[in-house]
Amino acid sequence: MNSKKKQRCSYPPVPGNLNYDRWLGSAPEQPYMEGRVHPQNDRGGRPGWITTEDFGLGMITNWGAHHIDIAQWAMGQELGGPLTVEAQAEFMTDDVWTVHRTYHVEMMFPNEVKVILDDKFENGILFEGSEGTTFCTRGPTKVTASDPNTPVGGASALRASNGKILAPLGADAKRFPSSKDHYANWIDSILANTDPVAPVSQSARSLETCAAAWIAMKLKRKLTWDAAKEEFVGDAEANGFRSRKARKPEYDINLVMKKAGLA
Repeated sequence: MNSKKKQRCSYPPVPGNLNYDRWLGSAPEQPYMEGRVHPQNDRGGRPGWITTEDFGLGMITNWGAHHIDIAQWAMGQELGGPLTVEAQAEFMTDDVWTVHRTYHVEMMFPNEVKVILDDKFENGILFEGSEGTTFCTRGPTKVTASDPNTPVGGASALRASNGKILAPLGADAKRFPSSKDHYANWIDSILANTDPVAPVSQSARSLETCAAAWIAMKLKRKLTWDAAKEEFVGDAEANGFRSRKARKPEYDINLVMKKAGLA
């Protein structure tokens, strides 16, 4: 008798309210599991797709996109990016989820500005300058249980090492557009036919920086990034991570743009 019996996996049926083939889009073919998409009866939980590399790259693009766009905004790099990226990370294995767990990323930007990302840091952005430090984050509470570290001990979501840093700005100070609500800002921009606080061109650049960090995590070596050309310098292996073949021709972005007369 052969003791090495084949194991058969049983997958749940696709819910009637979900077109799973359309949902997969360009991503690789794979069986449906609720943990890969979004819980049917829990809209408040974190969806599984952001922790599966075929659909999302994990916290580096999830919270990373929120923080990196503000960091690049502050550096005047809204349409730019890092010069070099190096990173280390541990990735999930033997699990439905395949993204990174722990990570440490160091990026050098123009004007010798260094940006460090680490899963052990408090969730937010710490600015360090010649006059002291300023920290800011979205708020003192977690949106979901799997969110990164939040302020502890009742610490404020906005604080500085020197109170003068948070003093009211003068009349001639540079001011950025403000938004109290992402959704309202998006709708208002549509009605007014103006850019929202975070235009898609700037959002794409911040996500490029996050993705470059993820590629450095994968390769575990220092990479040089050319933001103007949107490619790694002299590194075919790293550039190979920038895109993947679409599962079906109808989801190939180049073909879609060509059919729409955009390419």
